[in-house]
Amino acid sequence: MSKLEKKIVGEIFGEKGSEGGRDTQVDNRRVENRERRGVYIWLVANILFLLLGVSTGAWLNLSSPSYLVTCIPTVRLLSYIVLISDIALWGLFISGFFVADNASGSMEAIVVILTILDLIFATGGAFMAGMALSMPSELWTGLHHPFSPSGMSITSIYTLINLPSNVTLSSSNSAQNLYLVELNVNINGEPINATLVVKNATFSNPFDPVACVFYKSNTGAQSLPVVVHATPSLVNMLLDKSNNGYSVIKLYFVCEGIPTKAVLITNYGNFTYFLPS
Repeated sequence: MSKLEKKIVGEIFGEKGSEGGRDTQVDNRRVENRERRGVYIWLVANILFLLLGVSTGAWLNLSSPSYLVTCIPTVRLLSYIVLISDIALWGLFISGFFVADNASGSMEAIVVILTILDLIFATGGAFMAGMALSMPSELWTGLHHPFSPSGMSITSIYTLINLPSNVTLSSSNSAQNLYLVELNVNINGEPINATLVVKNATFSNPFDPVACVFYKSNTGAQSLPVVVHATPSLVNMLLDKSNNGYSVIKLYFVCEGIPTKAVLITNYGNFTYFLPS
């Protein structure tokens, strides 16, 4: 017997009416329980994303700029958390109107308060995202890709009579076989506080063994490892108009023979250079 039939019979016969009423009450309780679970799930998700978004956003805003630009992986992870939380809060804000209809009493008041908080923090997250996206592209480049290999040039120094005191070759050699090798590293964009560490350098020639020693740098370094803190003042000082306006770190090596390939081993990976044809 269907529910409609039970209801009709219940209206005619009092005994069956009580059975139909019980079925209706059971159905109503199921609907109420389902709606109540939906409200609880919405509340838990709301509190979770509010805590995540507010805590990570506050941490990013209160951290020192020097830490933010030198710990890119951590900052990137926290930024993704803020972004996901902001998107979730917008969704929870919209769904809050429907959840409030299913809540009752004090629970409805809590839903309304959380919905207002969702709107406030979601709007704040959108404002912060807009500010971040409006940053100059040079600054983004300086944060995420501050250094890159540039050119390699070789100059014969057969006219050099006396080598600098800091240069000691592996064997006695006449000045006619010495070459000055210049390796350039571009400072990209506008890095705020990036640090390049050149740990070592290797040189090779498939046809002739090459021995090289570090000579000097335009940053003042006299020996390896070379540590360069790319602050704005240093970037301006090293600005090279002959290199398309890039600030350039120039490293010089004295070599016995002509290298066709050079590799700088740095904290940003290996920078590879080839002798231009």
